[in-house]
Amino acid sequence: MNDSQNKIEYFLDVNSIIKKPHESELHISIKGTENKPVTYSPNIGNIIPMLGLIATLVIFMLQNKKQNKTRKKSLKENWFLTIIVQPNLQLINEYYNSIDSELVQLINKLKKTNRTSIDITKGKSMNIIKKIKYKHIFDFIILVQSHDNALAQNINDQIQEIEDYCIEQLDDFNNTNESDIKRKISENKSRVIALLYNGLSINS
Repeated sequence: MNDSQNKIEYFLDVNSIIKKPHESELHISIKGTENKPVTYSPNIGNIIPMLGLIATLVIFMLQNKKQNKTRKKSLKENWFLTIIVQPNLQLINEYYNSIDSELVQLINKLKKTNRTSIDITKGKSMNIIKKIKYKHIFDFIILVQSHDNALAQNINDQIQEIEDYCIEQLDDFNNTNESDIKRKISENKSRVIALLYNGLSINS
């Protein structure tokens, strides 16, 4: 069978599409060994289901990609909570319990201090408050930073906020209220834990 015998010819009647779209046909003539043409005339209406199938496949692929991305993010967040957060909750509790009890003790000590020694005692008390972070929670913040820098920064900002509050209380020790101190510390602790349980940032 030579090339001329295998030749496929397409004849599209353009005038029939313009005048009678419903009657337009695509004629495909195939010449075989017996030189008898086989004509295939698909109706334009057959194209619509094909386009619908293609659209369905595209939508399926996009949805599948989105689901895979969501599943991957969920697995990473679960891993973070299980491996990083939960084993270190005790450190967080120890930090806030320590800063609570230490602040109350330091304020009571300042109230009993002679006026001539107030400034020195205040300075020492403030240093004690600052060191509590490094004793209990600093390593945890570094650990979080290795996985999510933005989250670690948000936690550190909360720690800095409670430190500043404690230093303000020491500086104005005669006008402090123990109930207010405990409430403030508890609220700060709740914000830190909420940050951790909100998981990793979107771009992590």
